[in-house]
Amino acid sequence: MVTSDFIEANDEVRYGRTYLDSVEIYNCSQYDTYKAALRFQGNAGSWSSVQYSVLHHGLGMGVDIEDAENVLFSNNDMFDFVRFGINIMTSNNITIDNNWVHGIFSRHLKV
Repeated sequence: MVTSDFIEANDEVRYGRTYLDSVEIYNCSQYDTYKAALRFQGNAGSWSSVQYSVLHHGLGMGVDIEDAENVLFSNNDMFDFVRFGINIMTSNNITIDNNWVHGIFSRHLKV
């Protein structure tokens, strides 16, 4: 799932926002990429929030917040991801509160 701002061909700005409450995100994210199960990338126009949700069993990162603003991430449970549970880069006004992040692996062994 990706949240991002973009500009239409007629120069109209579309502001990306995500509101998730009590949602399960299962078996998302791509192996060896920055394509996390939940991504906030290049969005600054409005608020997004993810609360009381569960993210689990992905092949890559759990949450990636990059060049984003105004994200509330609270009271969530995340487990069984690779490299990072939550990765934040060059972002502002990000609130991470009362989350459980566990079972993060450096790599999954493939047989």
